[in-house]
Order: sequence, then structure tokens, then C-alpha cells
Amino acid sequence: MESYRSLKQDIIASLAILLLSIFTIGYLIPNHVAEASVTALSPRFFPLVGAVSIGLFALCLCLTSTFSLKRLTNENQIEATTRQNAKLSAFAEFKRPLIVFAILCAFVFAFESFGYLVGAPVALSTLMFAFGQRRPLVLFVHSPLIAGLLFLAFEYGLGLPLS
Repeated sequence: MESYRSLKQDIIASLAILLLSIFTIGYLIPNHVAEASVTALSPRFFPLVGAVSIGLFALCLCLTSTFSLKRLTNENQIEATTRQNAKLSAFAEFKRPLIVFAILCAFVFAFESFGYLVGAPVALSTLMFAFGQRRPLVLFVHSPLIAGLLFLAFEYGLGLPLS
């Protein structure tokens, strides 16, 4: 069960992300991304798709957090979840971003030294483990499969070499 504080933070963050995506769609892309005159796919297409999808996901987060916050109106539930979340130390909240940063630095080193097909599955499975995934099938089968599919998509589908 989520706490009152985390739901409020989710609402604030989702509104900020939604405003940034609207700013990106309305100002940044039209004024700073050149329009193609020859190619079939415009250079504005992928940034626009990314900004629209981020905006839609931010809107979904805002709506789900708002509805969850309305369900969490009982004072006893708010106090109980606040007391439970207060047990987390500042170091425990600070530890996860440091772990992610270390994993991403190791991925950059592995990518430069050994290539994408070695670095990506290891980094992906390590990130999944750091965020709570404990099933070996997901860690050792899905990670190389996802990395391999991304490699094929970039290498052969888009013509952008990753090696």
C-alpha cells in the first residue's frame, strides 16, 4: 500500500513531466528540430512520439495516483502507512540511485570494452535484480532475449550499428 506522501510526490512529479512534454511538443520540437524535405520519415517523428508517450504515461500516473489518494482518506490508514514508511532510513533511500549509477557506469565500460551483446544483458539482469526481480528465468532468459531483440532492431531494422 502506498503512503500519502508518496502519492502526493507522484502527482507532483507527473504534473511536472506532463508540462515538460507539452512544452516539448509545442515549442522545442517545432522550433529546434529541422523538418525533412526528402525522406519519408521526418526527423520530428521520433521526438514527437517520445514526447507524446511520456505525456500520456505521466497523465496515467497522475490519474491513478489521484484515485489512490482519494481511496486513502481514512486517517488510520494514513498514519499507519506514514509510520511504516518512516522506518526507512535516509541511507536506504539514497542507496538505490547509487547502485543504479554504478551499474550504468559498468555497462558503459562493458559496452566500450566488449560490445553491446555482452554488456547489455549483464546490465539489464543486474538492474532487474537491484529492483527486486528474483526469478532466475526472468533474469537469465529474458535479459539476453530483450538485449538481442534490441540489437536486431537497431542493427538490421534501423541500420544503426551497435558493434
